Amino acid sequence: MINLAQKEIAHTFGKFIVTAIGVGMLLGIVFVMMGVYRGMIIDAQVLLDDVGVDFWIVQENTLGPFAESSRIHEDFKDTVKVIEGIDKAEGMTFQNLQLPSKNGAVRVFAVGFDPFGDIDPVNPKRLISGRGLRRNHYEMVVTDKTGFKLGDTIRLGRDIYHVVGVTHGTVSSGGDPLVYISLKDAQQLQFLYSNARIRNDRARGVSGVNSHMVNAVIATKKDGYDADAVAQNIRKWKHKAVFTAAEEKTILTKTL
Repeated sequence: MINLAQKEIAHTFGKFIVTAIGVGMLLGIVFVMMGVYRGMIIDAQVLLDDVGVDFWIVQENTLGPFAESSRIHEDFKDTVKVIEGIDKAEGMTFQNLQLPSKNGAVRVFAVGFDPFGDIDPVNPKRLISGRGLRRNHYEMVVTDKTGFKLGDTIRLGRDIYHVVGVTHGTVSSGGDPLVYISLKDAQQLQFLYSNARIRNDRARGVSGVNSHMVNAVIATKKDGYDADAVAQNIRKWKHKAVFTAAEEKTILTKTL
């Protein structure tokens, strides 16, 4: 068989080379596609792993906060804390922002959380310089992909933010660089209207702007409790959509 193969290759050497190149290119494309897919799966789980909670509680009948829009009252976290089986609960916001820089606008995914709360999504293992958030206003932790450095100032809306920390390898499920700001700043950026908008709404007879909203309430469970049972209890009595860590991971890696 080997002798026949050698003779066949020698007889049609040109065709053999072309075929070998074609098969090699095909295999190369397959490997590239596998690498891209694996990279997307890893990126989608970065934020989930850093937050490390058991429950994602969002607006009823939605797949929020990443797949669909979700808004719930911030004080709902206090209700969640007293539910049997819940250990910690905090409110968080998620929004896309454009940060101005010398090289043009940088698209980022901003995570808003309470710096003095029980759950901190900034993974200290990913911090390469600086620190996490320690104030309720005008501080920001950025990823190194944004191009910003420790001590830089960023004008966002009507305020100026100071970069107090830089992380590495933090991206959203869509591949955008992650930045972290305080919950109060995030609520002001996402939910609070400008003065002109407020005056316009009042002229239309619309009043009562509530900026104390969040996109999700995240929570952890106490040891010994079943996550699915606790989640079902919240769905039944609090009328909210609840996803366990495994379910949220499925949404980010398969549904999105």
